[in-house]
Amino acid sequence: MISSLGTHGHIPHLKKPPAKQRLRIRRIFSELFETLGNRTFLALFMAAIFGAAATGVSAALSFYFGAYYWEFSTAQLGLLTVSAVISSIVAGMITGKASKNMGKKNAAILVGVLAFTLAPLPITLRLFDLMPENGAPLLFVIVLITTIVDVALIITFQILMSSMLADAVEESEIKTTRRSEGVFFSSITFAAKMVTGVGITAATGILSYAGLQTGIAPGDVQNDVLSRLGTIYAPVVFTLWMTMILCLRFYKIDRRAHEDNLQNLGRSA
Repeated sequence: MISSLGTHGHIPHLKKPPAKQRLRIRRIFSELFETLGNRTFLALFMAAIFGAAATGVSAALSFYFGAYYWEFSTAQLGLLTVSAVISSIVAGMITGKASKNMGKKNAAILVGVLAFTLAPLPITLRLFDLMPENGAPLLFVIVLITTIVDVALIITFQILMSSMLADAVEESEIKTTRRSEGVFFSSITFAAKMVTGVGITAATGILSYAGLQTGIAPGDVQNDVLSRLGTIYAPVVFTLWMTMILCLRFYKIDRRAHEDNLQNLGRSA
């Protein structure tokens, strides 16, 4: 509601939709493939696919790591969830500065590398016996701080990705004479939701490989099971996330190119 009210005043300045016209199925699909064939969009599209797969795996296993791997209490798990509020505030403070100082693409790559290296770091450190034992107060403090910082970086990355996708709309409009933000954003969302499901399915395979039994209580899981869980999880999500970052290397729009696109379209930056 706040977002809608805050942006409502910009409606008169939005681009007017084209006049309604009858389109044949062949033309609809022709325009669709022309729009989605944009190389800049494809870089973001592939990044979204790998990111969604990693998100699916991470989201599906987050409870298992909190309850079984770290053996946190219900209250502690609740605090980890609520800490996302702090993360969103931090993300709002750093996103604009990162974009202005480095450009959207470079900022997204740097923030993404930091975020997706930090995410599996506590688990990796535990595998090398470099984390406090379960139940130690310091363990929760470390995981809580790591979570706040990591989620803030992830939110920042997501904002930058959405802004990069918005910039691709102008580039596509110059090439196709059509403004296709609906096609771009819906395609990304549709693909991401589908692949997230694949990631969730993959998470069940990780649980099976680790040998985590259903109905077992936290604290009763054998150490070798937890070790296998961390050993397969950390490299899988890290590889998926770094592949996503690699896809962003093929994104070609920088600040000057975006300003040129706006000038060609007769709009101000």
